[in-house]
Amino acid sequence: MAQPKLGYQPSLDGLRAVSVIAVILYHAGIGWIPGGFLGVEVFFVVSGFLITSLLLEERRHTGRIDLKHFWVRRARRLLPALYALLVVVVIAALLVYKDAAGRLGGDVIAALFYVSNWWNIFLKESYFAQAGRPPLLRHLWSLAVEEQFYLVFPPLFMLAMRRVRMRNIQLGLIVISLASAGLMAVLFEPYSDPSRVYYGTDTRLAGMLTGALLATAWSPWRSKVKAHPVAANVLDGVGTASFLALVLFLTKVNEFDAFIYRGGFLLLDIVCVLLIAVLVHPATRISKVLALKPIVWIGVRSYAIYLWHWPIFQVTRPELDIGLTGLPLLVLRIALTVGAAEASFRLIEQPFRSGLLGRWYAQFASNSPEVRLNARRQGMTFGTIAVVAVLLLGAGLANAST
Repeated sequence: MAQPKLGYQPSLDGLRAVSVIAVILYHAGIGWIPGGFLGVEVFFVVSGFLITSLLLEERRHTGRIDLKHFWVRRARRLLPALYALLVVVVIAALLVYKDAAGRLGGDVIAALFYVSNWWNIFLKESYFAQAGRPPLLRHLWSLAVEEQFYLVFPPLFMLAMRRVRMRNIQLGLIVISLASAGLMAVLFEPYSDPSRVYYGTDTRLAGMLTGALLATAWSPWRSKVKAHPVAANVLDGVGTASFLALVLFLTKVNEFDAFIYRGGFLLLDIVCVLLIAVLVHPATRISKVLALKPIVWIGVRSYAIYLWHWPIFQVTRPELDIGLTGLPLLVLRIALTVGAAEASFRLIEQPFRSGLLGRWYAQFASNSPEVRLNARRQGMTFGTIAVVAVLLLGAGLANAST
């Protein structure tokens, strides 16, 4: 009998929605959410948990881990939308926002190789400074950290599972997480810009590794025993307390608090681990709250929203690029971001994830002239829609800046 799988967890998309909203409001300069930058750390913990859960389930059901298939899935999920963003940003910078084009070449290369975080460190690029027009691709540092994790962690984890007991693997994850958090504390210099420890893969491993640790120790969906009502209530209490703690982090901490770099990130990771543990338990009620459709809608598009919000925000600076300020500016920025994200999700992410490109190529290479003609028509239609979408977005940004 096949063992139950984790499956799709809409509540985790709900948590992603909370995280990306926090990041957007922080970048919009909303004063009551000074810790919005911590939303990225929540993404890290969720990613560590999900990736490790997928690896463990594949090994349980097939006896092995197909790394090539894993990396292809990740590439199909992440690369097309990123490449589309890079194309649009480069075109916009060359044609309209020429002051942003100077360092764009290096930023694009760093993005393509997923080393943007180290590139920013090398250039001493502050994450928190807002002088002039910030680089349009500064935000890609976090995608670089995650992709480096996706490349290195799975083969090491697979090798460890072959040779080491799971208990020792868990101990190793704890030790490395503590070491990463300790390195952050050591490298952090009070009263100076903390961007080095904020960007560094070495100082940000704890989030992903604590998520991975949870995956190795917690899989309640596999249990055949229904949770007792008292246990479910306790879990909901833990989940509610964890969510409130997350809200406190987002609303009370700022980027220059020494606390956050001297154990605060690790404490936040623990809060996220507790919250995720509750959300994936089938008996909890709080998971149903974060699984509400409007929240999940945002969470499903959180990757595209994160990709597009930063460059849109940086070409709609108040009183510099655009005459709007305050709430009207925020509404415009969010509208442009959601529009661009939805176009990316519908026209790029979904087709690539569903294998549409492979099916189209097979039709294009078909021996049947009718099938090939239909494939060419589909390609021209899709290309036209994509070009129009890019032009409309560019025109919208250009009009907003005048």
